[in-house]
Amino acid sequence: MAPRWFWGIVVRTFFFTGLRRSQLPGIRWKDLHLNEKYLLLRYETSKTLREWPVPLHDDLIQDFEYLERRTRDVLGRAPLPDEQVFNGTLFNLRYEGSVLTPDHITRFFQDLTKELGTPISAHRLRHTMATHLAPTGQLKSLQDVLGHTNIKTTMGYIHPDVAQLGGLVSHLPSLRPIGRSC
Repeated sequence: MAPRWFWGIVVRTFFFTGLRRSQLPGIRWKDLHLNEKYLLLRYETSKTLREWPVPLHDDLIQDFEYLERRTRDVLGRAPLPDEQVFNGTLFNLRYEGSVLTPDHITRFFQDLTKELGTPISAHRLRHTMATHLAPTGQLKSLQDVLGHTNIKTTMGYIHPDVAQLGGLVSHLPSLRPIGRSC
């Protein structure tokens, strides 16, 4: 799981963007628009064969700036627009190949699961992000961020909150006769 700073950026990226595991290795430097605070997810890496912008949380902008500096230090030059953003092989020579793959990500999450003693994956982070944002009521926006073509898919990320449900049923009229307690 080395280097930890790199994998910390990976985890935060999954959490703050809701990316799918297969999308992360496909992100190129040209896809990052830090001044405009968005990441363009290209159709080549999309399950739905579409492209769409994903807004970037301020924490991620700082992470991407740090990752670019570290990449520049290793390469001895600025990263090229078509080079992989999350190239963990630059920072840990024990990784196979010259680019980060979905299998590298899977192995990282398997190791993290073992270390934490609780299941964690890119999809769980996507689900957690969506669950946190669903109560805002901005379901169309959430659908857009997640890249769902059907709102029903987005609705699958929404889980009932008992307190919220209680508030809903409290709007029902009383059926007790006036003046009687039973």
